[in-house]
Amino acid sequence: MERWVEHYLELYATQNVVSNRALKAILVLDELDAELTEEELSKAIDFLSTDKAPGDDGIHPENKKSGWTNFCTRCSVCVGGRAWL
Repeated sequence: MERWVEHYLELYATQNVVSNRALKAILVLDELDAELTEEELSKAIDFLSTDKAPGDDGIHPENKKSGWTNFCTRCSVCVGGRAWL
């Protein structure tokens, strides 16, 4: 146990320095901030496996696939055009 304590004390005692050049080199993906389109949502729902448990939203994949148009409309209203499948 003492070795673990020593390891983490050494690990967290090290100061990491990130240069401005490295920060500027980080790729920014603006398309990830774009609004979700109905086409993208349709494609994502088509790829859902129907034999899986419901996700965090509690909706079974079968329900999403069988009535995706209605689901898409409600999803747009609920979350401002963004969906988590």
